[in-house]
Amino acid sequence: MSFLIFGYNKMIKVKYVDSIKGSSKENEDVVSFSNNYCWIIDGATDIFDTTKQNGFSVFTFVNEVSSELCLLCNDKKSLDNIISQAISNVTLKYFNSFDFSEDYFAKLPTFSFIFCREIDNNFEYLMVGDCFLIIDGKIITDKRISEFSIKNRLKLEESMLKNKEINEKARLRIFRETRLKANKIGGYPIGSMNPNCVKSALKGRFSVENIRRFVLMSDGYYNFYDPSKSLVENSMEISSNYRIDKLYGKKDDASVLEGIFI
Repeated sequence: MSFLIFGYNKMIKVKYVDSIKGSSKENEDVVSFSNNYCWIIDGATDIFDTTKQNGFSVFTFVNEVSSELCLLCNDKKSLDNIISQAISNVTLKYFNSFDFSEDYFAKLPTFSFIFCREIDNNFEYLMVGDCFLIIDGKIITDKRISEFSIKNRLKLEESMLKNKEINEKARLRIFRETRLKANKIGGYPIGSMNPNCVKSALKGRFSVENIRRFVLMSDGYYNFYDPSKSLVENSMEISSNYRIDKLYGKKDDASVLEGIFI
């Protein structure tokens, strides 16, 4: 099934959308589009039991932000302004202010996102974290989180070599240590319930005149993506793969959106 989303000159035809739940109880990815906008928000798994403490989950938060984006998309505003307002609106449903430390925000829902639009024959994007934008084969992503992901994997591999399996408490300790570096000096930028997180997002803009196709992906999709196969084939393989990652102790959610300019 295809959908048309309109800009002033060119139009985006959304050819394919899919979001595949991993092994967690809820799919913490959300992929959506509205008019000439499209986005993926990839929520990070709750490792501090904030759902019990605050009464809302990562799933709830990212889906509410997505719903706000549908209402707020406006070509007269910047992508930064739109998503910052969406985050602000949702956060203020649960808290009276943003006057918390980054440590506190790191324990609340965090997320990667890629937010795009076509406007005046240009394609604009805003991203933070490990989502991916593929433009006619060129891969664009925020690499600033990569070194922390690599360090986590090395620590997990070391733990597995020593103990033949990873103790759940050890895994949680490694993940928590890294999560507490979110949006700090010496740490990594990521989406959070603090709308100021948008200030660290990467942005880009290019003419769509010579561009035919683009694809948005969460890392859970990209890590299994085979460019020699269609997205339908890729999705079928990801859906049918029930293997749990031994290091991370789960199968990640996987989301994708494909669009063409017409």
